[in-house]
Amino acid sequence: MTENQTTQMLQTLFEPGDVFEIRLLDAVLPGSSWQHTESGYFDYEHIDQIPNLLANFKTYGGVYVTLNPVNPDLLARANNRFKKAKSRESTGDKDILRRRWMLVDVDPVRPAGISAT
Repeated sequence: MTENQTTQMLQTLFEPGDVFEIRLLDAVLPGSSWQHTESGYFDYEHIDQIPNLLANFKTYGGVYVTLNPVNPDLLARANNRFKKAKSRESTGDKDILRRRWMLVDVDPVRPAGISAT
């Protein structure tokens, strides 16, 4: 995904004033081979900075974003930046302010490790 596509996608999901979490799974920083989870809380007004922050990682295995806005108090955990995720410092159900989007994930039954597509 290009920088522009990333920004456009996030601007589609969120509105001015919204706060959301992004998690990077199996993230590896330059000069390291240690895979870990990184997490960051971002406000809508800093969406354009996110592609540059993602480019700071050597690799990562997956990127997840909350589909719905979260409590803005969570910005204090990692204000518009990524950091190593700690246990119990990610978004929980009670942190979601309202449902704007609902994801429906439907896959055929298959053994683990086999793509649904």
